[in-house]
Amino acid sequence: MLRDYQQRAIEMVRERAKERPLLVMPTGSGKTVVAAEIIRMATQRGKRSIFLVHRQELLDQAVKRLARVGIRAGKIIGGESVSPSLPVQVASIPTLVRRDHVHADVVFVDECSFAMAKTWRECIDRYKDSVVIGLTATPLRLDGKGLGALFGCILEPVTTRELIERGHIIEPRVFAPPVDLTGIKIVAGDYQLPMLAERMTKLVGSITGTWLKHAACLKTIACAVNREHSQAIADAFNAIGVKAAHVDYKVPKRKREKLLYDWMHGDIEIVSQVDLFSYGFDFPDLHCAILARPTKSIALFRQQVGRIVRPPGPAICLDHAGNHIDHGLITAPIEWSLDSPV
Repeated sequence: MLRDYQQRAIEMVRERAKERPLLVMPTGSGKTVVAAEIIRMATQRGKRSIFLVHRQELLDQAVKRLARVGIRAGKIIGGESVSPSLPVQVASIPTLVRRDHVHADVVFVDECSFAMAKTWRECIDRYKDSVVIGLTATPLRLDGKGLGALFGCILEPVTTRELIERGHIIEPRVFAPPVDLTGIKIVAGDYQLPMLAERMTKLVGSITGTWLKHAACLKTIACAVNREHSQAIADAFNAIGVKAAHVDYKVPKRKREKLLYDWMHGDIEIVSQVDLFSYGFDFPDLHCAILARPTKSIALFRQQVGRIVRPPGPAICLDHAGNHIDHGLITAPIEWSLDSPV
């Protein structure tokens, strides 16, 4: 059964479907539930739908979520097409852009803050006559610019504070040791990664100590600057007897799948990653986020913290990056805009 704000979201989308709406709902509010209901209604009317994602893990996750509400979806991924005749498809953007056009009457653009990228634009431009709906918790590009070039209106049926007050998500407890970022250059609106990685790698020892004090034994995700930094975090935890592993998009698919399985089933306590699970990834048993990547991007910051807010809690954020000092709490209200930075 849909929650009242999810039903409200559907009504808002239906009223403004022709405007290319961008549906903004906080992490944990059920964006995919809303999308699934819209897809179900479209399928009943004989319409075809496609759900666009940017990562293998998010594709598999979307297919499983749709299955939970009785929607069987095909997959467009890699070198294969699974059940291409089905009226609902979940497609990986890197695959879809290389394929012949796949017709759809309704198009969902998941985590649409990536949609300004060239490959995304190429795919979305194929659907000029379709209903296109963006989904995200943070309607900004990583550089802070709006998404007005692709979407015509923002729809926000519920706020983070409302969800917390109603018990649908958990407000994180934040522990923020001081961090010195003096002298690190800003390039393209964010910290220069090589300089940032060198500085942050020196702080790995304090990360393990803070985790042992505030989050020991909790399933944890660490958000690192680059591969070397992420591996250093995993090595530091393994050195003190805490099972940890590094992963990023360059790790082969089968190894990523095995690592994810071990993490979810208890063989690994901490996964240190680089931009792989920061957006859209759902793991309800995840209770701690280590922020080890300082960022000027409020979108990236809120997405990282959003990984741990699903009930029942606890939700512990160890901010070794100073991001809460820069951006405030994730409960702080924001007046989102399609046309300008926040």
